Amino acid sequence: MTMEATELTYFSYAPFVQASDAAGTLGSASSPSFDNIEFAGFRLDVIRGSQTSLGVNVGLIDFKVAARHQPIALSLDPDTRYQTMEGFGASGAWYENNLRTHDQRDALIELLFVALDLDIYRLRNVFDQGTPETFSHYINKIDRDAEIIALAEAARQRPLKILMSGWSPPAYLKSNAETGNGGTLAKDANGDYRYEDYAQWWDDSLQYYASAGIGIEPDYVSMQNEPNWTATHDSNRLDLSESATIASYDLAFGAVWTKFNTRMGAAMPKMLGPETIALRKADEYIDSLSSVNRSRMYGYAHHLYQDDVYANPDVLLSDMAAFQAGYGDKPIFQSEYAQLDDHQPTPWVRSYN
Repeated sequence: MTMEATELTYFSYAPFVQASDAAGTLGSASSPSFDNIEFAGFRLDVIRGSQTSLGVNVGLIDFKVAARHQPIALSLDPDTRYQTMEGFGASGAWYENNLRTHDQRDALIELLFVALDLDIYRLRNVFDQGTPETFSHYINKIDRDAEIIALAEAARQRPLKILMSGWSPPAYLKSNAETGNGGTLAKDANGDYRYEDYAQWWDDSLQYYASAGIGIEPDYVSMQNEPNWTATHDSNRLDLSESATIASYDLAFGAVWTKFNTRMGAAMPKMLGPETIALRKADEYIDSLSSVNRSRMYGYAHHLYQDDVYANPDVLLSDMAAFQAGYGDKPIFQSEYAQLDDHQPTPWVRSYN
């Protein structure tokens, strides 16, 4: 096959919306501007007779080069500090077995925890869940996390920091008698929510995870993942205040903190919360805490499932700035976000996200 270039047209390309606009054709009155270009690539439109095959797009995937920027002057003031970074991490809360059994597991461990230098590993508290007859039994799941942590720490030659989050307590502590489909804490014979039993389950969990043969001792604990979200998978609703149908996040937090502190004192893990499903709900949960419980919370955690942030990562910049201004008195953790769609538009977008 032979090809002859008949026209050279320049486009500006917006990868998030998969769209481009003509920026000019070489030699025409409309001259393209090359200012502030970050990457350059090309697309082949093949013409055969009167037929044009558009979008043979190889530019932004295999053929791209970094463009040359104008020099930028930076001025740093070491006496002005905006935040302290706790670390960078990833969550193995549901998909840890995909890594553990991967045929390139060791290479991935090296990439994640050495090359990328992730130093926080988030896992799911599954203590006392499942049945011994199934592989979903909690012992199997905890062993998976222990194996990944051991491999990562061996590769890094130093410890990871561990964040443990709870999706749901066991079914016997739930109002709906199951770990999934929301529900809230069960009530006792007097009609009171079982906050103390919930706290005891959490304390028993930490003791089991720390036991011989496992050795997982979390640096951070978030007692309830997404307390404002009902999911078909493991979930548990805790609200801004106690009602006849939903238990209180504040009261549950106080019970768990007290249980940890009574046994461990200053050695207890740092408590995070509220890990709401979106940033815009975190402030409501923080504001609902008693002054005592707010002082007990080491850092504020949230997720990013709102406003199609996958397609436009900058959409929450103003919200983040406002949150930092209002709640910057403690470390802020963005503890979860995942785009799980297997059919994203292009490999470029899949890689970018």
